[in-house]
Amino acid sequence: MVFKTTHPGKFGYSADVELIHPRGWKAKPRITAGLVDASPDEYLFRLAMQNELFRDDIRVMGVARFPQGVSVLTTQPFYEGERTEQADIDAWFESPGWSKLPDKPGAFYDVVKDLLVMDALPRNVLTLRDGDLMPFDVVILRPSDYLKSRLGL
Repeated sequence: MVFKTTHPGKFGYSADVELIHPRGWKAKPRITAGLVDASPDEYLFRLAMQNELFRDDIRVMGVARFPQGVSVLTTQPFYEGERTEQADIDAWFESPGWSKLPDKPGAFYDVVKDLLVMDALPRNVLTLRDGDLMPFDVVILRPSDYLKSRLGL
């Protein structure tokens, strides 16, 4: 069993559209999708979807108050395995119908479920002893229409 807490006042990550300001006065800013701080609702939705989509067993155990804000305590099973190569992660997500987002490594969209998974990278996906894959810290969300339009979904 693994015990996790969010940083006080933080609730993990979500994804949204952001304006990137490159260095240099001649560089033009660009709009892209990236990881941003999640709201409490987005965090709880992410945990519920992690359990539903990947047969995980994350449980919310409680909250603690700190001067910086609330921290959420969760438990999750400990998974033994090895980091998964990105090509294997891509194939695993694409086989049941997720679409890989071009130019966004580790990002997948399921049009039927209207769900976006981001950060499905080797650091967040294990290959278990039985050969199955277990995403354990990916970002799962229902993207807004604006985010979908920026991602070409």
